[in-house]
Amino acid sequence: MSNIERSMKIVLEFLYDHPRELVEAVEIQEATRLDSQQINDACSILKDYGYLDLMVTTSLRKFDFNCAQITSMGRLEYEKINKQIEQNKLTQNHKTKRFHSNKVKNILRHAITIITQLLVLILASFWYLTTKDYEPIIVGIISFSALSISLVSRLKSKEEKRIDSNASL
Repeated sequence: MSNIERSMKIVLEFLYDHPRELVEAVEIQEATRLDSQQINDACSILKDYGYLDLMVTTSLRKFDFNCAQITSMGRLEYEKINKQIEQNKLTQNHKTKRFHSNKVKNILRHAITIITQLLVLILASFWYLTTKDYEPIIVGIISFSALSISLVSRLKSKEEKRIDSNASL
């Protein structure tokens, strides 16, 4: 959003709160804390769009108008802007919730995988201790290998994400 667009939104918002009132330029400046040129530019464009009516007299100092009043089109436009802002906030909140939900799912998935592999390794150890067969040793080796691969791939993916996030900055 450009500075002029921002100024337009601020002026429109202030005048929206004063419907059907003629508001002096000085009052707009005091309320919005915009400088006179920003107010002049914003009000001029808003008038061209049909969002404001301006009362102009000949003895003006720093403003191009004395008073401004929001029109029905201006109120409608302001309501559209606010509706769009609210929709953007809802969309952003939804994306944030989905991101956190996916993050929790990934953590749980990795935790369950590691716990399961550890459990298989422990059970294979007990199996070997009770039977002294070679099958539990094979199961233990496979389980240890799978656990090692899971841990290494998890650490590597974290490192890649860290490198990607540093590169994007």
